[in-house]
Amino acid sequence: MKKIVNILFATAVAALAIISCQKKELATVDVNENETVESPIHFYATEIVTKTIFDDLSAGQYPTLWTSTNDVKISQNEANSVTATVTPKNSNTQADFTPSPAITSDGSGNYKFYALSPASAQVSNINKTNHRWNLEIPANQTPLGGSVDEAAQIITAAYNAGTTYPTSVPFAFNHVTAYGLISFSNLALDGGETISSVTLQATQNWVGRWYYYVEDYDSNGDSVVDNAAGSIEASSASDIITLTTSSSSNIWFACAPVNLEGETVTVTVTTNLGTFSKDIVFPSGKGNFQAGHVASFTINMDGIARVTPVVYTKVTDVADLTIDSEVIIVSSTQALAAGLLNTNTYLNGATVTKTSNTINSPSAAVEVYKIKNGNVAGTYGLMAKSDDKYLKWKEAAKVEAEASVSNASSWAIAINGEGVASIRSYAEPTRYLLYNTDYTRFSTYIPGVDYPDVLIYKNYSTGTATAITAKTITGIEVVGATTEYAKGAAYAFDGTVNLLYSDLSKKALASSEYTVSPGSIDTSTGGVYTVTVTYNENASIKTTYDVIVGGLTVVYDFTDSANYPAGFPTSSGTSTSEATEFTFNGNKITLYAKDGYRRINASAPFGLFWGKTSSTIANSSYLQLPGKSGYKMVRIIIVNDGNAAASVSTNIYTTGNSAVSTAVATAKGSTMTFNIPTAAANTPYKITSTTNNKNFNFASITVIYVES
Repeated sequence: MKKIVNILFATAVAALAIISCQKKELATVDVNENETVESPIHFYATEIVTKTIFDDLSAGQYPTLWTSTNDVKISQNEANSVTATVTPKNSNTQADFTPSPAITSDGSGNYKFYALSPASAQVSNINKTNHRWNLEIPANQTPLGGSVDEAAQIITAAYNAGTTYPTSVPFAFNHVTAYGLISFSNLALDGGETISSVTLQATQNWVGRWYYYVEDYDSNGDSVVDNAAGSIEASSASDIITLTTSSSSNIWFACAPVNLEGETVTVTVTTNLGTFSKDIVFPSGKGNFQAGHVASFTINMDGIARVTPVVYTKVTDVADLTIDSEVIIVSSTQALAAGLLNTNTYLNGATVTKTSNTINSPSAAVEVYKIKNGNVAGTYGLMAKSDDKYLKWKEAAKVEAEASVSNASSWAIAINGEGVASIRSYAEPTRYLLYNTDYTRFSTYIPGVDYPDVLIYKNYSTGTATAITAKTITGIEVVGATTEYAKGAAYAFDGTVNLLYSDLSKKALASSEYTVSPGSIDTSTGGVYTVTVTYNENASIKTTYDVIVGGLTVVYDFTDSANYPAGFPTSSGTSTSEATEFTFNGNKITLYAKDGYRRINASAPFGLFWGKTSSTIANSSYLQLPGKSGYKMVRIIIVNDGNAAASVSTNIYTTGNSAVSTAVATAKGSTMTFNIPTAAANTPYKITSTTNNKNFNFASITVIYVES
C-alpha cells in the first residue's frame, strides 16, 4: 500500500502580529488528496505502532510521510476495528498496513473498509447506530522539529469495495485535524532562560474528544441528514492546548476545525524563570482553522513582561495543608497535573514541568484548589479557583462540582514522608482521586496498577495558620474475632480493636486501651453471648458482637448456579403452585410459589426469586427451613441480591403463620439478621412477607442452629 498526502502552502506565507500595529495575513494550506494507500487483504501478525509526519517544505508543499511509531485502525463494515502496523517504504511516501488479527470477509456481500491513523486516536469503536468514531485530539502535544506531534495528526479513509470481497484496499486519506504553525517575535528572554511550554486557550473547544461521522447520519429517518459523513461533533472536548516545546518559532499544533474569527485566544509562554501571557484576537476573516489546512502566524510579544513564577513545592506533611492553601494534584509517575473539570465527569490531564520537588507556574490548564474544611471533622474540601466550586465524587469513576461542601465533596487526605498522597472520598471510601494511565485523566478510582499514586504540590506563599477542623473519634471496631465455638471449647478474645476517626482513618489499640466483657464465657452451655468491647478513655465508645456456642451452621447459597441441586429452577419461568423440596449439601429447603411463579435469575449475580406475596400469610409464597431436634434457638442471616426489592417487610413465621422474629425491611445488597430465641424442636419456619405483590431476591441464607 502507498500513501502521499501533500500539504500545500499558499504562494505567500505571511506573519500575523496580533494586537499590534502590524497588519499581516494568515496563510492557509491545502491538502492534495489524489494519492492512495493500497492494502492487501492477506495480513501477518506483528506488534509495532504507526503515524505520519510532515516532510520539509519543498516547492510550496509539506508532504505527509509515513513513520512506524504508531499503529492504524482498520474496520470492515463498521465492525470493531483491528489494529494494524505500518511499514513505510519508498522514502516513507508509501506504506504497507498489517492488521493483527487478520481481517477476513464477514460474509455480508457488501464490503466497505474504514481506516484511522493513528490508532491511539480511537477512544471507542465505530458506533453502527450513529455511524461515528469517537476520537481524541490530544490536549497535550509535543511538536516535532518541523512537524506536528504524530499523535495529534489525525487522518481517516474509507473504501467501498462493493459486493465482491477485494484482494486489496486502496485508502485515500483525509485530514480530520486542522493545523497551526506559531512563532513569537520580540519575546524578552534573558540569558539562560529556556522555554518549557506554550499554552493556547481559545473561546471554543478545539481539542479533546470528538465524534467523527464515517457515513451520513439521519437521526429520525426523515431523510434529512443530521451529520454528514466526514463531519465532526464535540464529545468531551477542551479549549486548552498545551505544547511541550523549547522553541520560540515554527511550533506546530493540531486542533479540531474551528472558526475563531474575531475571537480571543490566550497565549502563555512558560520558561524556567516565569511566564509571558498575551490575549490575541483574530481579525475578521482570519482564524478559521480548517481540516487539512495550516494557519501560520507570528505573535508580537513586544512589551509583554515576564511574570515571576508561582512555585509549587511537593507536600510531605499533611499538616501543611492549612485553610486556603493553594495546591495542585500531580501524578507520581507522569509530568501531568489534574486539570479543569471536563463535562462533570473527570479532570483533564494537563502538562507540568517537574524540577526536583517543585513545579513553576503551571499553565491555565492546571486546576488550582484551595484547601477548605470538609463537611465532616478531619476531612478536606477542595475548592477550585477556576469557579469557586467544590470537587465532588459523583458516582463510580466520575466527579463533578458543587457550590457548597457536602459529604460527597469531602476528602480524607493522608501524606507519607515521601509525599505520596491518599485522597479518599468520604462518601465512597473505596474511591480515591488518582491518575488514569489509559486515558490521561484524573478521577475517582479503586487503586490498581493502572491508577498510580498522586502527589500534592503547594504554593507555600498561600494558606493561613489555621488547620482544618480536627478529626474526632467516632467509634471502635472489632476485626477477626472468633464468633462461633463448639461446646466445651476454650473461649478467648482473639480480635483486633481499631479506634475509628471521623476522617475515615483508624488506629489499632493495644490491649491495655480497651476492655472486653465478658472476659470469659462458659462454653459448656450452648447459646448466643453478646460481647461488648469498650474504649477505656471514653466508656461511651463501644461496640458489640455475638459469640455463638454450640452452633450448627447451614448455608443455602444461591450466588452460583453450580450449588443448585437437580431440578432446581435455573432460569426464568413459571411452574405449578406447589411446595417443592430441594436438598443443598444434605440440607433441605422448601420453596412454595404462590400463583405458580418462581425462578432463579439466569444472569450473574444469581439470586433467588419466588412468587407473589400477600397481606394474608396463608396465601403468600415462602421459603421453608427444616426443623431440627435439640436446639435452643435459631439465627437466620439473609444477604439480599443487588436486584432485591426495596423496603419489603420480611419476617420469620411458624407454619401456623405467627411471626417469631422482628420484621426487617429489605435493601438492595444488604444483610438481614433474624433471631428466634425460643425455637421449638423439630419445628420448621418459613420466610415471607405481608407486603402485597412483591418478589424476593436473596443471594444466600445462613441458618445457625444453636444447640442446647
